[in-house]
Order: sequence, then structure tokens, then C-alpha cells
Amino acid sequence: MPLYTKGKAPAGHLARLGEDAAADFYTKQGYRILARNWRAGRFAEVDLIALGPDGLFVFVEVKTRYKQSAYNSVQNGFDAITYRKQQKIVTSARIYLARNGLCETPCRFDAIAIAFDRKAVSEGSIGQPEIVQVQSAF
Repeated sequence: MPLYTKGKAPAGHLARLGEDAAADFYTKQGYRILARNWRAGRFAEVDLIALGPDGLFVFVEVKTRYKQSAYNSVQNGFDAITYRKQQKIVTSARIYLARNGLCETPCRFDAIAIAFDRKAVSEGSIGQPEIVQVQSAF
């Protein structure tokens, strides 16, 4: 049974699939997901906040697209993480760390681009997404 009708996903559906895939990707590498879609007031939302097996905090920006060509799907995702977006995420991360008494804690900012096959998603079998992670992306 399809996840939705008439070949159209509800708003935010693809983004949620991507965030789920990213959380699974990090979890399989031994990270613990501390927060999803964390927001600091008017600043940018942080898609994932993870704690690495080495104790490093990782703030992750997830960009999800439908597969087009190998270059377009992934590159379009990374291109969407503008300098302004990066600065908002850094500000949100500082607020998160300060609120949790972790101001001196080392952290990094990752970007992860995920591409799903449009047909598989529309048929309800998500399939295997293409995942490209850039550690310390900004």
C-alpha cells in the first residue's frame, strides 16, 4: 500500500524520511541521538544532535532530495546549506551547549545529503537511499 495517494507526498514527508535515514546512519556508527529538530527560538532548527562514541557532540544538517543523477541529488542538497544557514545552525548549537552547561565541550558540524528513489517512495517501499556525509562540513 502506498504511503500517500496520487504520487504526491504530504509536505515534509521526504524531509522526515531523510532525517530518519540520517538518524539510523549515525546510530549504526555508535552515535546516540540526543535531539531531533531542535530549535532555539528564532534561530535555525538543528536537524539532529548526536553524541559520538568518543563524547564529541555533532550537530547535523540533513538535506533530502529525490534521486536525479548521482551529482544532482547530492550536490543540490549540499548547495542548499548556505553560509547564512550555517551561521544560524552554529548559533543554535551554541545556545544548546550553553543551556546544557556544555560551553567548553568540543563539537563539530556535519552535513548529510540523502537521495531517495521517487518511484520507490511513491510505492511505499522506501528502498535504499544514497547517503553522503561530510564531517566537519562548516
